Amino acid sequence: MRDDGPWDVESLQEEIERPLGVQVRNLFQRFTRLQASGGLLLLASIVFFAALAIAERLQTPAQRLEHALTPWATFVVLPLFAPANAGVALGTLAGLVVGKPLGVSLFAWLAVRLKLAEMPESVSPRQLFSASWLAGIGFTMSLFLANAAFEGDVALQAVKLSVLLASSLAGVVGATFLWLTSAELRAATPLAGTPSAS
Repeated sequence: MRDDGPWDVESLQEEIERPLGVQVRNLFQRFTRLQASGGLLLLASIVFFAALAIAERLQTPAQRLEHALTPWATFVVLPLFAPANAGVALGTLAGLVVGKPLGVSLFAWLAVRLKLAEMPESVSPRQLFSASWLAGIGFTMSLFLANAAFEGDVALQAVKLSVLLASSLAGVVGATFLWLTSAELRAATPLAGTPSAS
């Protein structure tokens, strides 16, 4: 094998026919010369950026969407929560106790009206509204946003307390409404095999 130039087909063929020990020694010598000349850094950079390009193409659509939305979430959405620091407890309560049930009920009703979904026969609109209150039990996202938006210990504790209170209130109201609407439904429809009062 020639030591002064790049490998070509003939020199590779000669190298393959040599014993394994000689092949390893020659490869090590070329590697050492490549490293000393700075070519190894160039080669590593090329491999690294090629791998990045391949990894970018191998991302799932959800990962690409997440990467596209990250700057918007970081620089637009989260800073909008910071000015709400003063009324954060009331805002959190209103959002979880009023906003979530209202949003779930409204969009479920809209989906049924637009024939995008069907209301199950065994579920009444009152039960759907009652169950929508359970959407107010929102610890995970509320606490995540609070930790991202507030750095002060007092404000963060106020948010955590209001999330706990709002989630508890939404759970109690939702469970109570479901219990009442299910009782109405049980009273309105007699069980099979039981004699009717009429």
